[in-house]
Amino acid sequence: MSVPYSLVVASAVRDCASYLPDVFKNIERISKEFDDVKVIFVESDSSDDTLSVLNSIKKSTELPVEIVSLGKLQNEYPRRTDRIAFARNVYLDIVERMVGYDYLLVIDADDISAERMNIEGVMSCFDYEDWDMMTANQPQGYYDLWALRHKELMPYDCWKKVMNRPSDMTYQEAVNNYVNKWFIKIDEDQPLIKVDSSFGGSAFIRIDSIRGCRHIGHNEDGTIACEWPSFCSNLDNIFINPKFVNSTILSEHVKANMMI
Repeated sequence: MSVPYSLVVASAVRDCASYLPDVFKNIERISKEFDDVKVIFVESDSSDDTLSVLNSIKKSTELPVEIVSLGKLQNEYPRRTDRIAFARNVYLDIVERMVGYDYLLVIDADDISAERMNIEGVMSCFDYEDWDMMTANQPQGYYDLWALRHKELMPYDCWKKVMNRPSDMTYQEAVNNYVNKWFIKIDEDQPLIKVDSSFGGSAFIRIDSIRGCRHIGHNEDGTIACEWPSFCSNLDNIFINPKFVNSTILSEHVKANMMI
């Protein structure tokens, strides 16, 4: 299903060399459904061949690709979540300055995006109206609980609850109670699920909706936080689209922790 829109694809990358070629194949396939596409990669702190792979991709594709390397952020931002937030905010700054683009596709360039995606499912996001963000699904086991906020599916910051567990609760008991038992399976045939925050490794976002929205990788008390809910806090209509599947393989992390 082609749509008469222009698209920016953006990804914050680190140590993704082994996955990038397959991820980019998905980007190229998705780009064929849009009138105009630009791709932005923001890289930092890689210890593998991520940068060289990115440069090879840029040389071999017909798509316009911008590569921003931030070098080593770890000394300035020792928390991983702060580094991710910083890199994501860099591409948001770039996108806000761009003129004439309708949608932003944020895609993680790791194993969750390396499987060949079903384009019909991806483009089903545009069967709907009145949304700010459409996010991806993994029907064998929805993995992205830290970014998820929903009054029933995940009403809190699950890892903050683990860190602030009662004194008489062990770490593993807290993980089981606040994380493991919340893993879910979302069948592709389910209707859209309206949430306060979600990601799942891929998300379409209306560019008009992102003005002023930024990521924050820590809580007010300085503890680590998933950078995604802070970005979503200024968006109104966020949905998990069960048909928007970016991975059909049950990840090892979910496989080890889902209570099924």
